[in-house]
Amino acid sequence: DTNTGIFREGSDDIGFTAGGTKRMSIDTNSVDFAVNLLPTTTTIDIGASGSQFRNMYASGEFFGTATTAKYADLAEKYSTDEEYPVGTIMMVSTLSLFETEACTETGVPIGVVSEYPAFKMNSDSEGQYLGLKGRLPIRVVGEVKKGDKIYTTYTGVGKASGSGSLVGIALESNSIEGEKLVECVLKV
Repeated sequence: DTNTGIFREGSDDIGFTAGGTKRMSIDTNSVDFAVNLLPTTTTIDIGASGSQFRNMYASGEFFGTATTAKYADLAEKYSTDEEYPVGTIMMVSTLSLFETEACTETGVPIGVVSEYPAFKMNSDSEGQYLGLKGRLPIRVVGEVKKGDKIYTTYTGVGKASGSGSLVGIALESNSIEGEKLVECVLKV
């Protein structure tokens, strides 16, 4: 019934209509809704804890009360003069070809290379994600105690003492003298 009901639109394609207007179609590749999905009550769940959607795409705005994220930093993509490892402290580049480079001891840090950003800004841009706020690992040398301030030291690496710029606050202790990743709250 092409007015109100189910009908065959074509090969391997089923259509659903109401009031003479197609409302939905299903084929071998997709389900296409021609109307807004509205709940019959005030709320509706999409997916479930054991049966989740993988990716969701939208062209409009998101409106909601709260969201959650698996990871913990807000990051933005910036072009870099080379590919840097996770935790590298970054500053604005002095080279005109790139936006950022590894931060020097006297440089002004703007972020840290992030592996798993919770929120990704400028995702279509070239470069690497730099964590701007939140918590993430930072490349650090020397002993670190939980609560220590982490400062810029040599290129792209921090230290719990020094005369460089503040990068973050350590969330964990680590007595290894060599370079390692230390979870920190960013203060850039």
